[in-house]
Amino acid sequence: MRFTDDEIKTIWTKLIELKDRYPFQAEALLFMLCTGRRAEETLKIRRSNLTKDGTRLIMPSGITKARKQETIYITEPIRFVLDMLDEKLNGEYQKYRFVDWLFPTTRINSKRLHEDKYVRSDQCRLKELRGCWSALVKETGIEGAPKMLRKTFSSIAKLTLGTTGKARVLTGHEQDSTLDIHYDKHTPDQRRDYANKVANFFDFKKVSNDK
Repeated sequence: MRFTDDEIKTIWTKLIELKDRYPFQAEALLFMLCTGRRAEETLKIRRSNLTKDGTRLIMPSGITKARKQETIYITEPIRFVLDMLDEKLNGEYQKYRFVDWLFPTTRINSKRLHEDKYVRSDQCRLKELRGCWSALVKETGIEGAPKMLRKTFSSIAKLTLGTTGKARVLTGHEQDSTLDIHYDKHTPDQRRDYANKVANFFDFKKVSNDK
């Protein structure tokens, strides 16, 4: 199962509405929506995984299911989410600026923020997204689970790019049979082009401005 196009737009809008009630949870779900990454991987991403030029996010092998390094190219929808996170760190959660997790928990012990070992530990990152997702389901009537965001992204990527092989380089699937080509090679420029083509679907801000 996957979400319909209308449901995806509703989910995007509702998550933005929920960002203050469920800080970092809403942004994590938005990130999953426009990247197709698993929750388990998403919640282990660190800010230091972003390249200095801000164009890529390097996911180390230790956090990916395939246990290999993978790259996420920063498209406009992803940039939008990262900007939302920066806005939080420049406002109410300014004290979290030294926490390396991209999606920190709001249950951090403020008295221990000066401890490097503590702020880098799993204690300072989100572990679940249940609260925000439950609110979204209740307020929109959309049924489903967060893992359907990945299935939806994968379906849209395949439809947009035309082949499973091309879609797979964005989703991190190991085999086309899971998402029927095992040796599909793509250059970084091709990967970036694929990412931007699929990102156009999720660039709802652009669609609104065009109207």
